[in-house]
Amino acid sequence: MPELRDLLEMFSPDPRWLEETKAWYGKVFRGEPLERLLLSIAGLPPVPQRFDMKEQYENAEAMFYEQLRVMVAAAQARSAALPSLRANLGTGFVASIFGIQQVIFPDKMPWPQGHISKSELSSMRPEDFTDVDGKGLLPKASDIYRFYQSRLGTNRYCYIPDTQGVLDIAHLVRGDELFTDLKDDPGFVHHLLELCLQAYITVTKAMKQVIGEALDSGLHGGIAMFNGGVRYCMDTTVLLSAKDIEEFEVPYLRRALAAFGGGWVHFCGYAPHLVDILAGVPEVRGVNPNYMDNRPYDYERDIRVLHQGGKFFFGAPFKEEKESVSEYFARVLRPLSSCRGLIFTPRGPGLDTSRPRALIDLWNLAQDGVFP
Repeated sequence: MPELRDLLEMFSPDPRWLEETKAWYGKVFRGEPLERLLLSIAGLPPVPQRFDMKEQYENAEAMFYEQLRVMVAAAQARSAALPSLRANLGTGFVASIFGIQQVIFPDKMPWPQGHISKSELSSMRPEDFTDVDGKGLLPKASDIYRFYQSRLGTNRYCYIPDTQGVLDIAHLVRGDELFTDLKDDPGFVHHLLELCLQAYITVTKAMKQVIGEALDSGLHGGIAMFNGGVRYCMDTTVLLSAKDIEEFEVPYLRRALAAFGGGWVHFCGYAPHLVDILAGVPEVRGVNPNYMDNRPYDYERDIRVLHQGGKFFFGAPFKEEKESVSEYFARVLRPLSSCRGLIFTPRGPGLDTSRPRALIDLWNLAQDGVFP
């Protein structure tokens, strides 16, 4: 593919920028003070999208092309967004070793379909998931990473597929009946969560081995991870009460993260009760509450709670339509009492991502004189 050769020639990230940015992330993950808060913005890819999601799923070269063009943009922008790529196989990746299949769409990510019966899940044991070699989507992912390495000559930019989190996996495997199980048969739910915990840990370790990534560090979606080597998703968890989260998620979250020296948590939406819980979990290094622009949220509250718990905040409130970029940046900085604990990913109307350097300069200017 001639276009792919052109992109490979364009991809020449500055080694000093890579190392300095990784060192900055190391301080963020260790909760250390920073000299400067960085802004994470990838800029615009130099070439347009060529392949739809179905074509990417079915062809490693197409998947590589679409991710490489974003990597080129990240390398040219030189913000906190590091170039990275993965085998992009959908949320059903870990669930696939249970036998869950996915529907593949041209215009959106794959979506798991079908569920495993309660009786079949009850007959399974955690030991059934201590060896996942050749199961589910793992062989496909391994082939994709081998293709990436053959083109890039390295795995240093790779990160593992979407592994979700223990309760998320349980939801994908069991379906919505999981919510009635929580009340009607909590013993079964704990059994299912033990299965999903083992699957999460084993699959993650297997994929890290494929790409040569350490257990307690690595990459994920443009960020470098230290003092904890995994991302953990809690999208299903936001639907539960604080009481149920404490019983049915936190013990498994802690064991999952402990296997990798800690990690950070992602969920979509605004869930203050979940933020409060995560702020007190020792193995959690930071939290990414992925707000929705059409739903209320309280960024200042969340970041203060997380900072009080020694965690970083990853994300951003949305810029308002009539707000200048400088006003927006000042609002983001307002609840911070010191220069630490923020991976800032600006979003909203009026942000010119075609000129990342201009945004970075404004962000740096906004910090001048803010912190003692």
